[in-house]
Amino acid sequence: MITIVSLTDAVKSAHTEFAPLLAAITEWASQHEKTIDLDLVAFVCAATRDGSGDQDSLTLWTRTGVQGFLSCDSFNYCSSQSCKMPRAVPEALWMFLDFLDDTGRLDPQSDPLWELRKPLICYAGLGFDGRQRPKGSGRLIPCECHLPYRETVEYVQREFEQGRFRPEWL
Repeated sequence: MITIVSLTDAVKSAHTEFAPLLAAITEWASQHEKTIDLDLVAFVCAATRDGSGDQDSLTLWTRTGVQGFLSCDSFNYCSSQSCKMPRAVPEALWMFLDFLDDTGRLDPQSDPLWELRKPLICYAGLGFDGRQRPKGSGRLIPCECHLPYRETVEYVQREFEQGRFRPEWL
């Protein structure tokens, strides 16, 4: 029989491993009058570290990497740690990405912050404020979760330069 552990127990070692980063986000949240759940932030860090390999680090994020984290890495981490999936993971990831961007920790090779938010809005059901939308509120943006941002932009740029760009692509 499998014993389900609490989120706090599942991320206990992550609190130690990511202590400097957790201290920095705590200070940042306090300065911005935001409430954070450090267990959820530790979860984001640990699940990213143990993830599918789409993310090279905690600070390098892509739009497809965010979608992969939400759809696979977070669930795989819960399975490996025998804990239930926490409810507010998308909100915690939104705040974590805001923190990285606002403090200059987001890797320059990352996709722009707005692009990182798209899977959180489309796939995870958050609103433009980073909070869960009411059920049945409908889609806010077209789905681009599986489209790699940089490659798509580079393709459109090449087509434009070669005179093959079509305005309807936008």
